[in-house]
Amino acid sequence: MALIVENEQLTAKAADAMLNTDVAAYREKVNRILKQISHQVAVMPANKKMTKNFLGKNLSGKNFDGSDFSMVLMIAANLEEASLRGTNFLGADLRDANIKNTDLSKSLFLTQMQINAASGNEKTILPKNLVRPSHW
Repeated sequence: MALIVENEQLTAKAADAMLNTDVAAYREKVNRILKQISHQVAVMPANKKMTKNFLGKNLSGKNFDGSDFSMVLMIAANLEEASLRGTNFLGADLRDANIKNTDLSKSLFLTQMQINAASGNEKTILPKNLVRPSHW
C-alpha cells in the first residue's frame, strides 16, 4: 500500500516539481516489488536462472509456464503455441516475436507496447487489459 500512496503523491505533483523526481530510483523500487509479486505466483523456482537472450530462437510449442522472462531479449523469437501461463514479461523485449496461436491471458506484467511490437493473430489470446493491435 505504501507504494500506491507514494505513486499517488508523485503523480499529484505539479509538472515543474515532477522534474526533480528521481525516476530511476522510483522505477527500481517498483521493479523490486513487481519481481517479488511475480515470484509469489511463479511456477518455476525463483532461483532457477533464465537465459537473458532468446534472439531469434525457435521456442514454438515449448512449456514456459511460470517462467521469468523479465528483461529478456526475445526479439524475433518464435513463441507460437508456447505455453506461457503465469509467465513474467516485466521489461521483456518482444519486438517481432511470433506470438501467433499463443495464450497470453494469464501472463504477468505484459504491456500494450510489448503486444504492439510483437506479431500475433486472431488466435492469440491476450490478457483482458490489453487490446489486439489492428495490424495483426
